[in-house]
Amino acid sequence: QAVDLLTDQPEAVAVHAAAAGDWSRAARAWLLAGDEALRRFAAADAVALVTRAIDAASRVSNIELTARAHVLRGRAREAASDYRLALADLEIAVELSTDVPPGVADGVFVLIMGGGRQLGRGPGGEG
Repeated sequence: QAVDLLTDQPEAVAVHAAAAGDWSRAARAWLLAGDEALRRFAAADAVALVTRAIDAASRVSNIELTARAHVLRGRAREAASDYRLALADLEIAVELSTDVPPGVADGVFVLIMGGGRQLGRGPGGEG
């Protein structure tokens, strides 16, 4: 219930969701928090938050969310001028996208190419 009260604070949602073992929700929330950090030009914070999202998504084998997180972390690393690691994240996202349904893969590729802003949202808009 505490998590539902914090929907406007994605990092807090993530912490509470992780404590409750809801790794999917935690991953989505950390991804949203990372996206917000990147929009505030806080690339290092974004990298740290999205790394948590990747860990949480991996715990529940959510390939789509993991791929989306790698795209965002790649963008954050690019913003921090860490081009080698940025490219590595995008390559991981592409590799992961070969293991998801075509419509989902298309969405990840759109993100890689710079389209779409809601990285933490699933296909149905849930986030």
